[in-house]
Amino acid sequence: MHTKILEGRRAVVTGAGSGIGAAIALAYARAGADLLLADLDDTRAQAVAVRCREAGVRTLVQAGDVSNE
Repeated sequence: MHTKILEGRRAVVTGAGSGIGAAIALAYARAGADLLLADLDDTRAQAVAVRCREAGVRTLVQAGDVSNE
């Protein structure tokens, strides 16, 4: 059983479509944080968002390159 220590909090996760970014997004979701997932690949980020929503949190996806102002 996971504790919802981030319930009521929000987080932005970059590179959320795969690897470390996806793992962080899922961990934050399990901890109760609502999320904005950013990634170059919208399709992969959407797939991670589905898994985050299954944890019961609100999740949005924004495709884009956060390294470019």
